[in-house]
Amino acid sequence: MCAQYLWKKGERTLGPFSLTEMRKLIRGGNLGRFQQISTDGGASYAQAATFAELWESTELVPVPPHVPPGPPPPVLPPSVATGASVIEASGLSTEGTVGSRPIPSGWGLGLAGFISATVGLVLTVVPLLIWVLRYPDGYWAVPLVYPLLVASVTGLILSCIAISRRAGGFATSGLVVGICASALGLVTAIGWLVSQDPREVWIIRITATAEADVQIAHRNFNSALKRYQEHAPTDDHADALAHVTKDLMTLTQAYKNLLQAAASTPKFRQHFVKIEAMSNAFTRFSEAVKLRDKIDAQKAITEIGQKPIVLKELLDLWELYRTGQLSIDAVQAKFRNS
Repeated sequence: MCAQYLWKKGERTLGPFSLTEMRKLIRGGNLGRFQQISTDGGASYAQAATFAELWESTELVPVPPHVPPGPPPPVLPPSVATGASVIEASGLSTEGTVGSRPIPSGWGLGLAGFISATVGLVLTVVPLLIWVLRYPDGYWAVPLVYPLLVASVTGLILSCIAISRRAGGFATSGLVVGICASALGLVTAIGWLVSQDPREVWIIRITATAEADVQIAHRNFNSALKRYQEHAPTDDHADALAHVTKDLMTLTQAYKNLLQAAASTPKFRQHFVKIEAMSNAFTRFSEAVKLRDKIDAQKAITEIGQKPIVLKELLDLWELYRTGQLSIDAVQAKFRNS
């Protein structure tokens, strides 16, 4: 026989119920686990949770309690409803706070590009005006245009990357400013490179005469050496030898005067390396007198009553510098103190 269940609800006793009916009561939410149940006709009661057969059915899915429907939401006027839609579309909450909105991934790059380009544009104006207005006391600031040009180009690149990541605002502004700053910096840098530095006018004035003397001495030496090497039978050979030797010594003295004049300028090295041309001239002279008269260069110089001290000094300095045994600063100091 199937068990019959009595349910003690308060002071009342309900039932008997079959197993199926008990499960329906449980499924409907009317009977809980702590209700008093009896299967022996009311002789004894125990909690419903102790009767395992009541809870073994897969049909016992919890049923949510019945909630009576509340009042319908108020119907807003068309104007109010439209305003609410606009607020939601703009990303603002109905309480006046800014709604969460994703930040573009390139926003930081755009800001960095804008700042870098702006700094480059503003500061590049300074060396440009100094150079255009020829303000001597500010010439030290003109070379700053090179790092500023780098900053401008960097800002331009960062802005382009930010725009590619759909970041507007600062990225667009940085692109425009970066183009202007890069163009301005490029013009200033090129102008600094191709135009003559006004500070070098005094350097050119100091060395101009000495350089002209060197050029004249080279031209006279080459002409005398050619005459000595190609002399006609009717020419005075001893006179040709003496003439080319004197021109060699004149060339040597012209180089020494040039180096002494350039020793007080920052372009000493540019003039000192010209000693190589004098060294080549001496080599040609030595080969010529050895071939034509079977004598060495020092004897040829001695026969005209001169001493090769200056020539030897310049050639020794050039050889020491060329082999790395003497720095250009040491050579310059020697001529500055002479």
